[in-house]
Amino acid sequence: MKVRIPVQGMTCTGCEEHVIKEVKPQISHAGDYDLVVIGSGGAAFSAAIEAVQQGAKVAMVERGTIGGTCVNIGCVPSKTLLRAGEINHLAHRNPFLGIETSAGPVDLAALVKKKNELVDTLRREKYIKLIDDYGFELIQGEARFMDEKSIEVSGRKISAKGFLIATGAAPEVPDIAGLKEIDYLTSTSALELKELPKRLAVIGSGYIAMELGQLFHNLGAEVTLMQRSARILKTYDPEIAEAVTEALTEQGIHLINGATFVRVEQDGEVKRAHIMVNGENQVIEAEQLLIATGRKPNTAALHLDAAGVKVGNRGQIIIDEYLRTSNPRIYAAGDVTLGPQ
Repeated sequence: MKVRIPVQGMTCTGCEEHVIKEVKPQISHAGDYDLVVIGSGGAAFSAAIEAVQQGAKVAMVERGTIGGTCVNIGCVPSKTLLRAGEINHLAHRNPFLGIETSAGPVDLAALVKKKNELVDTLRREKYIKLIDDYGFELIQGEARFMDEKSIEVSGRKISAKGFLIATGAAPEVPDIAGLKEIDYLTSTSALELKELPKRLAVIGSGYIAMELGQLFHNLGAEVTLMQRSARILKTYDPEIAEAVTEALTEQGIHLINGATFVRVEQDGEVKRAHIMVNGENQVIEAEQLLIATGRKPNTAALHLDAAGVKVGNRGQIIIDEYLRTSNPRIYAAGDVTLGPQ
């Protein structure tokens, strides 16, 4: 590896080229790689780039689409559509006298197409191109641990001095009678809808449920938010939940707190959620039902027991303040640890 060694007092442009020296990496090789990163999201790329800059031989393993949650199915697409919804909302409810605005029906298919073009561009420019720019290897396939120092990917055994698990998380689906028999949405599939539903029912009380509920409301859908808890955003301060509740209610979103979900069913294009609130039965009907009850770590396929990596009751990898797992060779970072998201 070549590095530039600064010389005190050097002022001429380009003189640093005369002091380029060959410096060998300080990280010793123990196996095929110094570091194997499993996953390709923000945490994975940050670690891979830093390791390469420290002189390590690095490989990244990805079973699906490069880029992880944020660019593909999270922050970027949701905020893009949120902005579109905000513009539509303002056009319908312009508060300024003297300025006339109007808005026709929303072409959701066109919005989603534009959103996907942005996602594709950012994935290519901010993720895929960096693989060649920094010179680490991409291995495509699903990784599973064979033992504490090696994994298998598509029949290939790979060993390394260290591993970083950054496989992220996926939508968690609750155990509600009838749910497996109907066509429901998750936070992933909701962002790919091509037709705006007239009515959307949402099960969930967290920020994802609030965000997507408001998104579809601003695009023109009638939205009902249902949750088991006594209030929305139960992990946040009560004052925050109160302010958000007031804002959503003023916008015309229907909130149902303290619901017990008895069962769900589908009749043609209509989904029905049978719930009980304060001892009374209610039926909520909608063309689409969105499940937004949290996320679960992507650890089931990793065979972590073979590597001696301990997990929590939701499958999250247990780490210390330095991101170390119970295996000294293996670290974990990002949503797979169920840290702040």
